[in-house]
Amino acid sequence: MPLDCPVRQTASPTPTLTIEPPADRWAALLTHNTGPEATAFREQLGLPTDRPIVMSGHQAQIWHPGVLSKYLSAIAAGEALGAHPAWLVVDLDTGEPTRLRFAAQDDDGARRAGETDLAPTRAEAPGVPLGLRPPATISASVPAPLRPIADALRRHQGAPSLSAQIQNALEDLLESVATPIQSVSALAISRTDLFASIVDRMRTDPDTCAEAYNSAVSEHPDARVRPMRAGDVSKGVELPLWSIQGSERTPIYGAELRGAEITSLAPRGLLMTGLVRRAACDLFIHGTGGGVYDRITDLWFERWLGEAPHAPSAVVTATLRPGGEVDTTAVDEADRLTWLAQSARHNPGLLGDGKAEDQKRELVERIREAPADRAREMYRELHALLERVRSAHADRLTSLDAKALAARERAAPARVDAQIARDRTLPFPLYPPEDLLALRSLVQGAFGRAGG
Repeated sequence: MPLDCPVRQTASPTPTLTIEPPADRWAALLTHNTGPEATAFREQLGLPTDRPIVMSGHQAQIWHPGVLSKYLSAIAAGEALGAHPAWLVVDLDTGEPTRLRFAAQDDDGARRAGETDLAPTRAEAPGVPLGLRPPATISASVPAPLRPIADALRRHQGAPSLSAQIQNALEDLLESVATPIQSVSALAISRTDLFASIVDRMRTDPDTCAEAYNSAVSEHPDARVRPMRAGDVSKGVELPLWSIQGSERTPIYGAELRGAEITSLAPRGLLMTGLVRRAACDLFIHGTGGGVYDRITDLWFERWLGEAPHAPSAVVTATLRPGGEVDTTAVDEADRLTWLAQSARHNPGLLGDGKAEDQKRELVERIREAPADRAREMYRELHALLERVRSAHADRLTSLDAKALAARERAAPARVDAQIARDRTLPFPLYPPEDLLALRSLVQGAFGRAGG
């Protein structure tokens, strides 16, 4: 029988934790927003108004340890700073949160990685937010490592939605690590006065909203955020809102917004976090991706609404690997030789042919600057050059292929172990309790409290 959690050959490595800016600077960032807009918004979301709020959040899914570190940081910051910790459940997102990856060890000692759906009979609903989907009926038979998660989800099959089922199960699974904090549904934002006023502003001048959004997006291409699209004349410009008809979400355009009922609308990603930072909290904790998105939101709100959101943001992430100390030398070497064998066909310098490498780089630069017809001609020249290099160095390329193949064969038995050891995104309940407690101690230590 597989064991109930990933098995280690040695003791678990120490978790790594990143908090930016450092936790000792958070007090200087925290300024309680007591304005009437923030007071009304917090009351409508069921949040307290008598103290600052530190908030974080994530999609409704079984988190990996990096997300868990955000939750633990909200708790620790709340205790250290006299603030109220809260968690935003992003139930406007779609997905299949009962499909989970796992790692286990079989009777013969071999470790394996797998993936399964804990609710295999559930109908998929790719366009429906998790907050509008019914809870999942969990299978009676699941892989052993996932049984604690399955049991927690099964206890909450009577929840009002799939997202609520996931969040309730998470709070059960957190029992030995953290006291649950208040959770807030992203769908609830749609029922606030602030959301209604923002939508009215979009109705009045959708083009200005979209232009400011796209301008901010263009200044941060590294975030890979898609700009709002221009629709045809009858539709107008796309807006950062979801239209929810029945239960399926679709983007909405300016002309469609004019006749849309406010009850059929919901904020998309940047608008959702922008409104939360504008009025629901006084500091927001992101993971690595969200910190980049906030720079876009700040610019967009400044250019469209005249001011950036009130709450600053911090970034927290952690790495906790489930595989223990595994020697990945053979796998690393196989990967290196495979890359070399493939890349050498396109980079003459890797074959020691500096002259051909210079010719290649010159052609690439000329192609970038040439008009289309001439670029196509030079592209053919580039491929002809590379074919000549491959022919001249055929023996060397054959030797590289053989070395890479032999290295992959040597590494095959260790590859699954290495894959598990490198993985930082398995669900946190698969980790031994002592690893999760070590992560909690790191977080508490960063905020000036002893672990325990």
